[in-house]
Amino acid sequence: MRFLILIALGISSFACVLCAQRAEPPPDDPNFSVLLGIGSLIINPNATNYEIKDNKVLQAHNLGAATPQLMTGLSFTLPFGKPRRWRSGDQASPHPHPWYSFVSLKFSPGSPDALDGYVIGASYRLGAYFDILAGYSLSPVHEPSPGFQAVAVQAVTQHPDVSAYQPFVGKNTDLLANRKNAFDGFPILQQTGSSPGTLFLGDPLITHYRGGFIIGVAFPIKLRASFGGGDGTGTPSTPRPPTRATSSH
Repeated sequence: MRFLILIALGISSFACVLCAQRAEPPPDDPNFSVLLGIGSLIINPNATNYEIKDNKVLQAHNLGAATPQLMTGLSFTLPFGKPRRWRSGDQASPHPHPWYSFVSLKFSPGSPDALDGYVIGASYRLGAYFDILAGYSLSPVHEPSPGFQAVAVQAVTQHPDVSAYQPFVGKNTDLLANRKNAFDGFPILQQTGSSPGTLFLGDPLITHYRGGFIIGVAFPIKLRASFGGGDGTGTPSTPRPPTRATSSH
Protein backbone atom coordinates (compact mmCIF):
# COMPACT_ATOMS: atom_id res chain seq x y z
CA MET A 1 0.00 0.00 0.00
CA ARG A 2 2.81 2.40 0.88
CA PHE A 3 4.50 1.59 -2.44
CA LEU A 4 1.32 2.55 -4.32
CA ILE A 5 1.15 5.82 -2.38
CA LEU A 6 4.76 6.60 -3.35
CA ILE A 7 4.03 5.82 -7.01
CA ALA A 8 1.04 8.18 -6.90
CA LEU A 9 3.23 10.85 -5.28
CA GLY A 10 5.83 10.48 -8.03
CA ILE A 11 3.23 10.71 -10.79
CA SER A 12 1.62 13.79 -9.27
CA SER A 13 5.03 15.40 -8.79
CA PHE A 14 5.90 14.78 -12.46
CA ALA A 15 2.59 16.26 -13.52
CA CYS A 16 3.25 19.36 -11.41
CA VAL A 17 6.64 19.77 -13.10
CA LEU A 18 5.07 19.55 -16.56
CA CYS A 19 2.47 22.14 -15.61
CA ALA A 20 5.15 24.44 -14.26
CA GLN A 21 7.23 24.14 -17.43
CA ARG A 22 4.34 25.37 -19.55
CA ALA A 23 4.57 28.75 -17.89
CA GLU A 24 7.29 31.17 -18.96
CA PRO A 25 10.00 31.76 -16.36
CA PRO A 26 9.20 34.72 -14.11
CA PRO A 27 11.20 37.93 -14.54
CA ASP A 28 12.88 37.27 -11.23
CA ASP A 29 12.97 34.33 -8.83
CA PRO A 30 11.10 34.46 -5.54
CA ASN A 31 13.11 33.94 -2.40
CA PHE A 32 12.04 30.30 -2.29
CA SER A 33 10.45 27.62 -4.42
CA VAL A 34 8.93 24.17 -3.96
CA LEU A 35 11.45 21.42 -4.63
CA LEU A 36 10.63 17.98 -6.06
CA GLY A 37 13.64 15.71 -6.41
CA ILE A 38 14.99 12.22 -6.79
CA GLY A 39 18.40 11.00 -5.69
CA SER A 40 20.65 8.18 -4.55
CA LEU A 41 21.53 7.64 -0.89
CA ILE A 42 25.13 6.92 0.13
CA ILE A 43 25.08 5.34 3.58
CA ASN A 44 27.02 2.82 5.66
CA PRO A 45 26.91 -0.35 3.50
CA ASN A 46 26.41 -2.50 6.62
CA ALA A 47 23.25 -0.65 7.68
CA THR A 48 20.22 -2.92 7.33
CA ASN A 49 16.67 -1.80 7.99
CA TYR A 50 14.38 -4.53 9.36
CA GLU A 51 10.67 -4.97 9.79
CA ILE A 52 8.68 -7.71 11.51
CA LYS A 53 6.99 -9.78 8.79
CA ASP A 54 3.62 -11.31 9.74
CA ASN A 55 4.63 -11.15 13.44
CA LYS A 56 6.92 -14.12 12.82
CA VAL A 57 10.32 -13.24 11.33
CA LEU A 58 12.59 -10.27 10.69
CA GLN A 59 12.73 -9.11 7.07
CA ALA A 60 15.62 -7.00 5.79
CA HIS A 61 15.33 -3.83 3.72
CA ASN A 62 18.69 -2.59 2.48
CA LEU A 63 19.36 1.13 2.27
CA GLY A 64 21.54 2.83 -0.28
CA ALA A 65 22.13 3.54 -3.94
CA ALA A 66 19.93 0.69 -5.18
CA THR A 67 16.75 2.39 -3.90
CA PRO A 68 15.67 5.78 -5.31
CA GLN A 69 15.00 8.46 -2.77
CA LEU A 70 12.09 10.83 -3.46
CA MET A 71 12.26 14.32 -1.94
CA THR A 72 9.71 17.07 -1.37
CA GLY A 73 10.70 20.35 0.26
CA LEU A 74 11.62 24.01 -0.13
CA SER A 75 14.70 25.69 -1.62
CA PHE A 76 15.96 29.15 -0.70
CA THR A 77 18.11 31.57 -2.71
CA LEU A 78 21.74 32.01 -1.57
CA PRO A 79 23.76 35.18 -2.30
CA PHE A 80 26.49 33.30 -4.19
CA GLY A 81 27.42 32.92 -7.83
CA LYS A 82 26.94 35.04 -10.91
CA PRO A 83 23.31 35.80 -11.83
CA ARG A 84 22.02 33.80 -14.79
CA ARG A 85 19.52 34.48 -17.58
CA TRP A 86 17.15 31.82 -18.91
CA ARG A 87 15.87 32.29 -22.43
CA SER A 88 12.21 31.68 -23.20
CA GLY A 89 11.24 32.34 -26.82
CA ASP A 90 12.48 35.79 -27.78
CA GLN A 91 12.87 36.99 -24.20
CA ALA A 92 15.61 36.42 -21.65
CA SER A 93 14.43 36.40 -18.04
CA PRO A 94 16.99 37.55 -15.45
CA HIS A 95 17.43 35.21 -12.49
CA PRO A 96 19.39 35.89 -9.32
CA HIS A 97 22.19 33.74 -7.97
CA PRO A 98 22.13 30.06 -9.06
CA TRP A 99 23.01 28.58 -5.64
CA TYR A 100 20.21 27.46 -3.32
CA SER A 101 19.90 25.81 0.06
CA PHE A 102 17.11 23.32 0.58
CA VAL A 103 15.39 21.26 3.25
CA SER A 104 13.10 18.36 2.36
CA LEU A 105 11.30 15.26 3.51
CA LYS A 106 12.47 11.96 2.07
CA PHE A 107 10.44 8.97 0.86
CA SER A 108 11.79 5.61 -0.24
CA PRO A 109 9.89 2.88 -2.15
CA GLY A 110 9.87 -0.38 -0.23
CA SER A 111 10.67 1.22 3.12
CA PRO A 112 8.55 0.12 6.11
CA ASP A 113 8.14 3.82 6.99
CA ALA A 114 5.94 6.16 4.97
CA LEU A 115 8.28 9.05 5.87
CA ASP A 116 11.81 7.80 5.39
CA GLY A 117 13.90 10.68 6.69
CA TYR A 118 15.03 14.25 6.19
CA VAL A 119 17.55 15.98 3.92
CA ILE A 120 19.33 19.33 4.15
CA GLY A 121 21.79 20.53 1.55
CA ALA A 122 22.55 22.78 -1.42
CA SER A 123 21.55 22.81 -5.07
CA TYR A 124 22.80 24.53 -8.21
CA ARG A 125 20.35 25.68 -10.88
CA LEU A 126 21.29 24.56 -14.39
CA GLY A 127 18.05 25.64 -16.00
CA ALA A 128 14.82 27.42 -15.22
CA TYR A 129 13.31 24.18 -13.90
CA PHE A 130 16.29 21.89 -13.30
CA ASP A 131 18.75 21.66 -10.37
CA ILE A 132 21.49 19.32 -9.29
CA LEU A 133 21.71 18.79 -5.54
CA ALA A 134 23.76 17.25 -2.76
CA GLY A 135 22.89 17.02 0.89
CA TYR A 136 23.12 15.30 4.25
CA SER A 137 20.36 12.85 5.11
CA LEU A 138 19.05 11.30 8.30
CA SER A 139 17.18 8.02 7.83
CA PRO A 140 15.42 5.90 10.49
CA VAL A 141 16.94 2.42 10.62
CA HIS A 142 15.17 -0.33 12.59
CA GLU A 143 17.86 -2.65 13.94
CA PRO A 144 17.81 -5.63 16.33
CA SER A 145 18.01 -4.46 19.94
CA PRO A 146 21.03 -5.55 22.02
CA GLY A 147 18.80 -7.76 24.17
CA PHE A 148 17.32 -9.54 21.18
CA GLN A 149 20.80 -10.06 19.71
CA ALA A 150 21.97 -11.78 22.90
CA VAL A 151 18.87 -14.00 23.13
CA ALA A 152 19.13 -14.89 19.42
CA VAL A 153 22.75 -15.98 19.75
CA GLN A 154 21.88 -18.03 22.84
CA ALA A 155 18.99 -19.76 21.02
CA VAL A 156 21.16 -20.63 18.00
CA THR A 157 23.97 -21.94 20.23
CA GLN A 158 21.70 -24.09 22.40
CA HIS A 159 19.46 -25.44 19.62
CA PRO A 160 21.53 -25.74 16.44
CA ASP A 161 19.37 -28.65 15.18
CA VAL A 162 16.16 -26.58 15.02
CA SER A 163 15.39 -25.96 11.33
CA ALA A 164 14.57 -22.28 11.85
CA TYR A 165 18.00 -21.69 13.44
CA GLN A 166 20.12 -23.76 11.06
CA PRO A 167 20.76 -20.89 8.55
CA PHE A 168 22.35 -18.93 11.43
CA VAL A 169 24.54 -21.68 12.91
CA GLY A 170 28.19 -20.61 12.98
CA LYS A 171 27.29 -16.94 12.45
CA ASN A 172 27.29 -15.80 16.06
CA THR A 173 29.91 -13.14 15.32
CA ASP A 174 27.77 -11.68 12.53
CA LEU A 175 24.69 -11.67 14.75
CA LEU A 176 26.45 -9.95 17.66
CA ALA A 177 28.03 -7.38 15.32
CA ASN A 178 24.71 -6.86 13.47
CA ARG A 179 26.38 -7.22 10.11
CA LYS A 180 24.53 -6.71 6.84
CA ASN A 181 21.47 -8.98 6.52
CA ALA A 182 22.64 -11.04 9.51
CA PHE A 183 19.12 -11.30 10.97
CA ASP A 184 17.21 -11.60 7.70
CA GLY A 185 14.65 -14.38 8.22
CA PHE A 186 15.36 -14.81 11.93
CA PRO A 187 12.24 -15.96 13.87
CA ILE A 188 11.01 -13.81 16.74
CA LEU A 189 8.86 -16.63 18.17
CA GLN A 190 10.14 -19.50 20.31
CA GLN A 191 11.00 -22.59 18.29
CA THR A 192 11.39 -24.99 21.23
CA GLY A 193 9.19 -26.04 24.14
CA SER A 194 5.50 -26.74 24.31
CA SER A 195 4.32 -23.21 25.17
CA PRO A 196 4.36 -20.74 22.24
CA GLY A 197 5.55 -17.21 22.81
CA THR A 198 8.05 -14.60 21.78
CA LEU A 199 11.74 -15.35 21.94
CA PHE A 200 12.46 -11.96 23.54
CA LEU A 201 10.10 -10.29 25.99
CA GLY A 202 10.94 -6.76 24.86
CA ASP A 203 10.76 -5.09 21.46
CA PRO A 204 13.11 -6.98 19.11
CA LEU A 205 13.80 -3.82 17.08
CA ILE A 206 15.22 -0.46 18.07
CA THR A 207 15.30 2.65 15.86
CA HIS A 208 18.47 4.63 15.17
CA TYR A 209 18.81 7.60 12.82
CA ARG A 210 21.74 6.97 10.50
CA GLY A 211 23.43 9.75 8.60
CA GLY A 212 24.33 9.58 4.93
CA PHE A 213 24.89 11.68 1.84
CA ILE A 214 22.44 12.05 -1.02
CA ILE A 215 23.07 13.25 -4.57
CA GLY A 216 20.49 13.75 -7.28
CA VAL A 217 18.44 16.14 -9.36
CA ALA A 218 15.49 18.37 -8.53
CA PHE A 219 12.70 20.19 -10.31
CA PRO A 220 11.92 23.53 -8.64
CA ILE A 221 8.41 24.89 -8.98
CA LYS A 222 8.20 28.65 -8.62
CA LEU A 223 4.88 29.35 -7.00
CA ARG A 224 4.59 32.77 -8.60
CA ALA A 225 5.05 31.23 -12.06
CA SER A 226 2.69 28.34 -11.46
CA PHE A 227 -0.11 29.97 -9.51
CA GLY A 228 0.34 33.70 -10.09
CA GLY A 229 -2.22 35.67 -11.99
CA GLY A 230 -1.86 38.13 -14.80
CA ASP A 231 -0.05 37.23 -18.00
CA GLY A 232 1.21 33.83 -16.82
CA THR A 233 4.71 35.08 -16.00
CA GLY A 234 3.94 35.40 -12.30
CA THR A 235 3.59 39.18 -12.24
CA PRO A 236 0.14 40.62 -11.65
CA SER A 237 -1.35 42.37 -14.62
CA THR A 238 -1.66 46.16 -14.44
CA PRO A 239 -5.30 47.21 -14.27
CA ARG A 240 -6.43 49.41 -17.13
CA PRO A 241 -7.89 52.81 -16.33
CA PRO A 242 -11.65 53.01 -16.77
CA THR A 243 -12.85 54.49 -20.04
CA ARG A 244 -15.40 57.22 -20.12
CA ALA A 245 -18.47 56.77 -22.18
CA THR A 246 -18.95 59.46 -24.83
CA SER A 247 -22.35 60.82 -25.50
CA SER A 248 -23.41 61.94 -28.93
CA HIS A 249 -24.97 65.33 -29.43
